Amino acid sequence: MKRRTLSLIISGLLGVIAILSGIYLMAASVTNYIAESKKTDWIVTEARITDVSSRVKRNSRSSTTFYDLTYQYEADGKTYTGKKSSVYGIRLVGDEIKIKYDPDNPSDSTSDITPNKDDLIYPFGGGILFLVAGIFFLLMAIKRSKQLKSEDEAYPETVENSRNPKRTIIALLLMAAIIALTFVFLRAQPSGIETFSSVMTENGYTVSDMTDELRTDWRVGSLIEDSRSLHTEDMRIDFCVMDSTDSARRIYSGMTLPVKDGEEYTYKGTNYTFFSIEDDNLYTAKIYSGNTVICAAASHECRDELVDLLRRMGYYK
Repeated sequence: MKRRTLSLIISGLLGVIAILSGIYLMAASVTNYIAESKKTDWIVTEARITDVSSRVKRNSRSSTTFYDLTYQYEADGKTYTGKKSSVYGIRLVGDEIKIKYDPDNPSDSTSDITPNKDDLIYPFGGGILFLVAGIFFLLMAIKRSKQLKSEDEAYPETVENSRNPKRTIIALLLMAAIIALTFVFLRAQPSGIETFSSVMTENGYTVSDMTDELRTDWRVGSLIEDSRSLHTEDMRIDFCVMDSTDSARRIYSGMTLPVKDGEEYTYKGTNYTFFSIEDDNLYTAKIYSGNTVICAAASHECRDELVDLLRRMGYYK
């Protein structure tokens, strides 16, 4: 009896929460759209991106990477700073974007030049779905409550199914543990920044922290959290820890190596992706693994030495 009562309470609470969430989403989407529509007298201008970072929002089924852009713009002879978020991809430091600002309060700006109807339609539609789902849960809870009341009155001696759910719970926990361990194994990185530094030192090289320089050279700002680099006259390796796996993947995909035509080699493993291209003068490579990116280059004479270092870190097959 207690179990059935708890189930009804949970269903009822889910219904109420879903209804309230739906009402909130619909009201917020309409309010925000109206507010954006009133900004018709704001001044449109160019802004320059000064920094980029990312953050990941996760739920039970998926995750979404948001890219936070910091930009600067001029208004009335003064420099102002603004921020925007995007899920559509990385913009590089130095890129220019259009924004608009309030002429009465120039520090107030937005990158939404015109009201985005998607910002109204999708949240409002989601609110309707929540509302319908909430009403459904609530009606089902009420209906089930009446059914149970009738059954209790008709069969007061009925005993609930006494099957113990412990085995099912244990089995589910074991499956979850196996899935989690498998995920960790597949995502494990063959090398980290400590391993990189250790391998370089053991082979007689000196590494340095080039984080600030690479943030500027690659135009990615705070997307690079940390880095170590090996620079010699004939060889260079930059090992970068990015602020998310999505950042690393996008930086790797957009990275252009200095050799255009040459012999290519690609390897895609369970935990890293390797690409290299070489000609008679230069060997270049880029590697993506988890939240790390490596960019490497060496003269033809030092090619084998570079490959050996990458192999020692677990990257070259």
